[in-house]
Amino acid sequence: MVTVESGSLLVVHGERRVVLGPGDSATYVCSTPHWWANESDGVTRVLGAVTPFEG
Repeated sequence: MVTVESGSLLVVHGERRVVLGPGDSATYVCSTPHWWANESDGVTRVLGAVTPFEG
């Protein structure tokens, strides 16, 4: 899970690409390839959390 506190964040999860802004959150399954990136010139602050996988 990731929440954007300020700035903008590109979240890529498998083939899906989403740009999040302040106050936006995303949850995803970590077994799917994923990454985040700040593609802006400004500062981005995020809060991330990971929980144990339950199958």
